[in-house]
Amino acid sequence: REHREAASWEEVLREVRLWTCPEGTAVPRFPQVEDPPMRVDLPDSRWTDAWRAASFQLKGKHMWGGLAFEVGRVAHEMDLVGLHDEADKVSEHFLKAPGAKPDGDYADGDGALEWATSMRHDMGYNHDGTHASTGRLLFAMAERYFLTGDKEWFQRNRVRMQAAADWIIRERNVYMQDIPNRKDLHVVGLLPPCMMGDYALPACDWHWYYFDNAFALQGLSRFADVMMEFDPPAGGKYRAEAEAFRADIRRAVERDVALAPVRLARDGTYRSYIPWKAYGQGLMITELGAPQYSGGWPLDVMLGALPLASPSSVLEANDARIVDTLNVMEESGTSVKGVRELEDARKKAGLPTADAWFWITYGELPKWSFNANIYLLQDDVPNFLRFWMNESVSMVGANGKLWEHWKPDSYTDCIDPNPDNGTSGWFLGNFRNLLVMEEGQSLWIARATPRVWLEQGKKISVRNAPTYFGTLAYEIVSDADNGKITATIEIPSRSPLKSVKVRFRHPRGAAIKSVTVNGQPWNEFNPDKEVIEVSGLTGKAVVTASYN
Repeated sequence: REHREAASWEEVLREVRLWTCPEGTAVPRFPQVEDPPMRVDLPDSRWTDAWRAASFQLKGKHMWGGLAFEVGRVAHEMDLVGLHDEADKVSEHFLKAPGAKPDGDYADGDGALEWATSMRHDMGYNHDGTHASTGRLLFAMAERYFLTGDKEWFQRNRVRMQAAADWIIRERNVYMQDIPNRKDLHVVGLLPPCMMGDYALPACDWHWYYFDNAFALQGLSRFADVMMEFDPPAGGKYRAEAEAFRADIRRAVERDVALAPVRLARDGTYRSYIPWKAYGQGLMITELGAPQYSGGWPLDVMLGALPLASPSSVLEANDARIVDTLNVMEESGTSVKGVRELEDARKKAGLPTADAWFWITYGELPKWSFNANIYLLQDDVPNFLRFWMNESVSMVGANGKLWEHWKPDSYTDCIDPNPDNGTSGWFLGNFRNLLVMEEGQSLWIARATPRVWLEQGKKISVRNAPTYFGTLAYEIVSDADNGKITATIEIPSRSPLKSVKVRFRHPRGAAIKSVTVNGQPWNEFNPDKEVIEVSGLTGKAVVTASYN
């Protein structure tokens, strides 16, 4: 957090990746593509180009389009950036699914949003069965309603979505239902153990993954929220089921945290840790040495139990156990050994080594990661930007398309069949949220924009951005050298909005002295957090912050 923020896309590329590529590697501009529905214009044109290129990539073929765990997240991220037609293609594919039992100890597949192109032992086999996530798909479909307000779409698909919600409820309740003293089991109320990923194929390797349960809870919870608007009695029933599920997950998590040993951090403090599966107690590779996870490094340092702190899940992002868990994962990813190896490599290349730690990347599969998402929910903007920017440039091809796995020592075009929409979805979802982000009944404007974007004379423009409250547009213009930054906001009005939170990240970190809204003095601002909270207004709002 004490290190200065990256100055530009080109600096991040140069410091993270380009120096490892063959000498003379060119960095051409990305090819021109059509503008996406959500229009973004930024002071750094290379970041604008990256937004457009990744959005355009999402209109192409999915590398893993038939795998619910892979594409469920992407469908949600498509809706976040206005690519509703593309998201609908994903949803419609799975809404037609007859329901199949994934690779796990499930009672049945009736209602599951799953296909199985091959079956063994009455369950989905190979990638279909091992990359299932009815919860992730249901969450994306429910979120679609809030991001579009499309009542007809929900009504048309309600019965199938309800069957998926009922499947989640049934599976967690009937598992081991005849076991004596079931209520005392550590995993009572969790979904049955399942296989996640392809590392053990053709064998099965079932576990109670907390991220799997978190995704199922998110789907059930958001489906309940939609149902409250269409059928309140039924919505109340599903909300009660979601709360019961949440309580069962929380109880299991709290026991695992209590049983897992604390870990000594580099600053001399001890950190608690939430294992990413029930009974896990540690980092599966670096601490437990589980051989079956030799290819599962992203699980330890990028996914873990972090989805437990996602919206509509179990814990708050600022829960001390989540903060500690993310710190443990960060220290594992930026290990002393890893940093020293990077320092040695940079020294041989004639580069500075003092801040090598800042430019390190440690996740070859960021589409599985939640580090950036949780940093942003914690309002830890510097660490959000560092992780998101570093990982982004390690994945991008010279044509702007993003790979599935990182390419640290080359910079060439990412061409078919290699572009992975999972990576571009991850990139855009975080990109969108740094510009526009919902938090309960409030809407964030420019929550995590780099400080350099608001240097004198620079502008940030966002148009046609889908939100839970309707379509948003805004423009921020910096006159920082003369002590002013101004945002012009078209406040959405489709759904009730408590407040709009506007953040001006001053290029020199100056504190806000005073604020006007539509020319009138405004007192609702926090100079320490650089946030102005606007409420009680509709239509256009002009928000101006003044500085010493």
